[in-house]
Amino acid sequence: MSKKEYKNVIKTKNSICHALIDIFTEGETVNSISIKELCGKANITRGTFYNHYKSTKDVAYEIKNKFMHEFREMLINADLSDEGRYELYKKCGLYFENHKKIIIAITKSLSYQSILDIKEEIIETIFEILKQRLPDKITTKELGPDLRLFANGVLISYVDSVLGNTSYTIQEFTEIAYKASRSFLHNKK
Repeated sequence: MSKKEYKNVIKTKNSICHALIDIFTEGETVNSISIKELCGKANITRGTFYNHYKSTKDVAYEIKNKFMHEFREMLINADLSDEGRYELYKKCGLYFENHKKIIIAITKSLSYQSILDIKEEIIETIFEILKQRLPDKITTKELGPDLRLFANGVLISYVDSVLGNTSYTIQEFTEIAYKASRSFLHNKK
């Protein structure tokens, strides 16, 4: 019985998250969405909503946390060889493209500081992985500012492309990021 309840909880929370993403995609902001509207979109009662969340912001943070967890797993399992980095950039670009609705939801629902925190979390993850997997090329003192600048550029470029804020495609940014990383990492020998 508890396994069925667990599956129902997951199903309900997913329904709520998907409903919130759809509402954000339609142009709403976190402050303009009522619990009633969200419950109607998710086809649940207010009581069911409050069994799982306190506010729409709580749902938005859950969406962000799931997005970050999946993205982090992709980075942790990445092949960092020269050829592998190209595939990693392609996967990152596709990940952002395939999660366009979630990126819209995150940018519309969280504060600017929260978005900066997400970016910082991604950069710290990248730095941590590079230090572990490429210790001969990566040192904190030498690479910190360079890596931060590079990672910021790549992340913002992917997000801008997904949101339509630039004429460059994800594929074009993938090519640019790969070429830049080759130069960047080869200069660190």
